[in-house]
Amino acid sequence: MLRYFLVLVIVLSLCGAAEASATCTGYVTSLDEIHAKIDELKDVIFLNYQKSGFTLWVPFYYWACGGGEQIFYCYTILPLGTRDANFIDSVSKSCLDCISEPVYVPIRINRGSIARS
Repeated sequence: MLRYFLVLVIVLSLCGAAEASATCTGYVTSLDEIHAKIDELKDVIFLNYQKSGFTLWVPFYYWACGGGEQIFYCYTILPLGTRDANFIDSVSKSCLDCISEPVYVPIRINRGSIARS
């Protein structure tokens, strides 16, 4: 029984690491939409923690390009305590012709405040 549990933990960890390399990008037209996206990602982290017990976090960057009508964003979902250097390089390459520097928002949840049943 212990072997099956360990195999399950390893498989879930590998699935989390495989998904961590995925980068999501897009654009919005206002800062209110950025705040809505951040709230959505907090909900994703919270639901993942409730279901699996693993805590994730999201390095989230946004910046304005061109005339400033569009706000671009880029994020990846990582296990808590890890960093993705390739992601940071891709963000810096994307922002070469931007009118503003990328704004970094680390999205996490406070595990201590979550009530357990």
